[in-house]
Amino acid sequence: MFDCVIIGAGPAGGTAAYHLAKEGRSVLVLEKASLPRYKPCGGGVSPLVAQWFDFDFSPAISLKIKTIRYTWAMGDPVEADLATPEPI
Repeated sequence: MFDCVIIGAGPAGGTAAYHLAKEGRSVLVLEKASLPRYKPCGGGVSPLVAQWFDFDFSPAISLKIKTIRYTWAMGDPVEADLATPEPI
């Protein structure tokens, strides 16, 4: 029996599980892939998220992104430089 079952251990599920467990709830996280996993669309997290946690993310950061590129069907690209003090 668990207080909460979370489906998916991505950024949202992991954050929910962390905070629920920290508050004393019993949590079960179900994830279809073994961790750590490669996630082609994931990994980009706003630096503002760090304020939600009481530990340092630095060891998990492999790359900081300062320019993003948007496309439609891999054509008509638009690039933008990020003007934030700490990039994604």
